[in-house]
Amino acid sequence: MSPVVGAEHQVLKIVTFVNYDCMYCKQLERSLDKLLKAYTQVAVTYKLLSYGTEASTAATRMALTVWPEQPEKFHAFYQALMAYSEWRMMRVFTPRSALLE
Repeated sequence: MSPVVGAEHQVLKIVTFVNYDCMYCKQLERSLDKLLKAYTQVAVTYKLLSYGTEASTAATRMALTVWPEQPEKFHAFYQALMAYSEWRMMRVFTPRSALLE
């Protein structure tokens, strides 16, 4: 099951395909976050894609582990991972560091 953030009984559901290394995904995330804050009847379903660097694959696996175990913490975890720039993710990313921020 894919992670869903936002309204439980949504009027509009947005499905987004995301990779943690994708700069366009990071730009889209900022817009989606504003949308979720402005419109309480919107929900976003995240389809996390695992390709690219090993760090990106590890991040995807961690996020997909957080979702079923602690769904209330998923969005904060997801946003912390998206906040990393590509170079930083490739060099210093550890799943534990994202959880601690």
